[in-house]
Amino acid sequence: MSQFDCSSSDFEKLVHFDLKGAPPVIGYYEQIFPLLKKLGATGILMEYEDMFPYQGDLQIVCQPDVYSAEEIQKIQNLAIENDLQIIPLVQSFGHLEFLLKHDKYYEIREIERYPNALCPSHSKSEGVIMDMINQILDSHKNSKYIHIGGDEVWHLGQCSRCKEKMGAQKWKKEHLFLDHIIRIVQKKS
Repeated sequence: MSQFDCSSSDFEKLVHFDLKGAPPVIGYYEQIFPLLKKLGATGILMEYEDMFPYQGDLQIVCQPDVYSAEEIQKIQNLAIENDLQIIPLVQSFGHLEFLLKHDKYYEIREIERYPNALCPSHSKSEGVIMDMINQILDSHKNSKYIHIGGDEVWHLGQCSRCKEKMGAQKWKKEHLFLDHIIRIVQKKS
């Protein structure tokens, strides 16, 4: 059996920044990005969640100390200066507590009492996710990639809309999952 070589230059070496809870001040990026470059990182997987300065209907999800548009640009400039690509991570299915905890988005939860996953069968779900993705992409013009999440969708196919759709299509939960992800990807391809 051959040994897996992680030092190969064929691999991107990404560092995940999950900004919920305690996002760094901009000065931290000024210090950490050069170190990450020195350690061989090639990019940053940036998961803003409620620290992105969403506009319009999504503005209610923003934390009081949300990054400004200028700070988002400064982070990107620092990444460029350090030869690091920014890959925005926009959750599109699970890990959506920052969105679904708000009354405005309560109706698109898969299960009423859990704000972690949205209902892929609700008519408003796709539009909300695409609004988040489009706003983030609009401020990341130099990003070649986007990560749309999709992990830990614990409550899938449990609401009446999803059960009805699965029954009508003769689908399993896996089909429901893939249908949602494919629709999101096709909107941006």
